[in-house]
Amino acid sequence: MMTRMLATTFILFVAGVAQSAPPPELRLKWGSGKLSLDAENVPLSRVLEAVSIETGTEITGGAELGSPISVHIAETELIQALQELLTGVDYAISAGSPVTRVLIVSKRKEPARTAPTADAKPDVQTKPAADPPENQSAEKEAGETQAPPGDPAENTLAAIETAATDRDSTALKAYLRDGDTAVQASAFQALATQSKDAAIESLAAEIQDTTQPNRLQALQLLVQSSGASEPVIMDTLRDALRDPDPAFNAYAIQTLAGYGNADAMEALTAAFHGMDAATRLTIVQSVASTQAGLPLLQEAASDSDATVSAAAKDLLKQLTARP
Repeated sequence: MMTRMLATTFILFVAGVAQSAPPPELRLKWGSGKLSLDAENVPLSRVLEAVSIETGTEITGGAELGSPISVHIAETELIQALQELLTGVDYAISAGSPVTRVLIVSKRKEPARTAPTADAKPDVQTKPAADPPENQSAEKEAGETQAPPGDPAENTLAAIETAATDRDSTALKAYLRDGDTAVQASAFQALATQSKDAAIESLAAEIQDTTQPNRLQALQLLVQSSGASEPVIMDTLRDALRDPDPAFNAYAIQTLAGYGNADAMEALTAAFHGMDAATRLTIVQSVASTQAGLPLLQEAASDSDATVSAAAKDLLKQLTARP
């Protein structure tokens, strides 16, 4: 009798454990440039594959992201939704026309993401933003720039508004280092209102500082900003091609390939000659989407690396076959 009771208890325990892990579930809706997504215990690679198919986004390097995620995104712009999905991943996004491209470089270790509670809003989650370093070392009078209790991200945005009103450029420059894209963008816009040149110069300084963890995010902000001139953006992207960070190289390559103009192709051709085989292959794959990349593909067809030359020849056939 005791043995039978123990066996019954064990079976019930195992059943309870099995029931505690919900089966994978994925729902996705795309329309009017907005993405809605509900994923419960679904491998990130599968989520990215579904987003790629539904939105037409070209996503490279996501097949190995097998960790399951639970995330809810509602009516969100594509770039912002991709940034939320790729939290903890080294990546580069090129918002080109007509195709948005994502290159995943590597994955960092991070705790598994879980779905919000039933009371939470089904929207993109933002992480708390820290006080700027200058405020930590030399705080102003109580209440002047400190945010009231509540949502940390909203409080930080309110603090940026206060700093903008007070024309506190020191605090605004500190917020440029924030890891939250909304916070960084708001700080940049506030600085640009005071002086567009000073704002771009401050953002460029963050990009060039290799000790800053959010410098790729700053690069993306500068490129997508309407305040930066074309020569400034092109010079920044040329520097990014030579940056020691592979994510910078990848982002610059995809962005320039997306431009598809003569200056962009010239920059990529110049970079092609001094890059390693893996980066040359990335350039070849990126320029294949535009007729402007034809001369570079023809040159790459004679590359000393067999993989690069084979890829270039194959892409040349596809490109020349297009009407």
